[in-house]
Amino acid sequence: MSFRKVLASVFVLAMALLVVAPGVEAKSGRIERRIALTATSAGRAIDASGSARFRVEGSRQDLRVEVEARVAAGTRLSVYVTHGGTTVKAGTITVNSLHEGELELKNYDGKRLPAGVGPVNTIAKVTVKNANGTVILSGSF
Repeated sequence: MSFRKVLASVFVLAMALLVVAPGVEAKSGRIERRIALTATSAGRAIDASGSARFRVEGSRQDLRVEVEARVAAGTRLSVYVTHGGTTVKAGTITVNSLHEGELELKNYDGKRLPAGVGPVNTIAKVTVKNANGTVILSGSF
């Protein structure tokens, strides 16, 4: 096999791995996965966008959900996670004057994950809802 064919094969394999596992990083036992949250029609109406990330390193776990939305400062948004067919409320994001907000949950530094949120690496879906319970953002890991 020529060098060119070997190089092309390696390139194709590398691209296939990126498609199969986007946003996954594994370094020395660390697992990290990121997703972009997609706006629903209600989310698009307020220019909502966001992302979610979970990280596991040994027994340490954390989940971060970030949101931007054109809403009044102080607006509260509810974050839900689904895994194992069960959906639970993970917490609340309060949007600041820059139209941004985040929820960070962890099980270290004296913190505990809310009931039903862990293990974070089994979360299949993240959903963000407004005060009326309307989904504005969602995404799947």
